[in-house]
Amino acid sequence: IFYGPMHSVMPFLMLGIGIDDMFVIVQCWNTLTPDERKGGLETRIGYLMKHAGAAITVTSATDVIAFGIGASTILPALQSFCIYACLGIVATFFFQASFFLACFCLDQTRIE
Repeated sequence: IFYGPMHSVMPFLMLGIGIDDMFVIVQCWNTLTPDERKGGLETRIGYLMKHAGAAITVTSATDVIAFGIGASTILPALQSFCIYACLGIVATFFFQASFFLACFCLDQTRIE
């Protein structure tokens, strides 16, 4: 697996996927029902991830599957790009579900 000139686009691809996941999390927070807004922050974050977590998981899984299929090509540059993209999407998913969510909780604590 090599790192070619086309791989320099990868950070922007991961940034776009990460920002999309952030938008999904924030939008699900804003659309919680009044019943779901009752309770503590932990309860509300649980409802948030009940909705947003499923959406983020499905989109990340389909992206990984698409790039995983692309990694089976015989073209070395495309194969390498798809492998790096699969690893980047998995890392982005875990960062969104852990680091961004933790920062989001801290910000909600600050707001309240």
